[in-house]
Amino acid sequence: MIAGARLWSDAARTARDEAAHRHETTATTLARVNSSSTAARFGTPEALVAASWRAPDGTSRTGKVAVQPRTAEGTTVTIWVDDAGAVTRAPRSAAEGQFGAIVGGAFVAGALSLTAAGVVGLRLRRTEAATLDEWESEWAVVEPLWTHRRRS
Repeated sequence: MIAGARLWSDAARTARDEAAHRHETTATTLARVNSSSTAARFGTPEALVAASWRAPDGTSRTGKVAVQPRTAEGTTVTIWVDDAGAVTRAPRSAAEGQFGAIVGGAFVAGALSLTAAGVVGLRLRRTEAATLDEWESEWAVVEPLWTHRRRS
């Protein structure tokens, strides 16, 4: 539970940091996505194309951005950039952070449960081995009296 709470607070902090340092802007494509591109042929949802945009400090930037296949030259697309103006992904939503914290907490709980089960299993195995050794020692004493045979 502590691990889940820690993951939850870390995820919230990460989401806040990303939201503070990632900026939504528009880019203009500098070429059209060729219909013979890999994305268009295989039906993938995005293709990379050269584009230009303004960084948060106002400087002009160019680079590759993801667009839909068959996007025409001069098309305006929405992108996310970091403080330096480099293309990045959108900041994580609160739901993404919460989901990650829940999955991480469940993983930690599962790992602790498996570790505890392993320790209990090893302890039971050692107890059973000691019990069987003790039983064997006692049987060595009782068996000749019970069966009226001598042990060799």
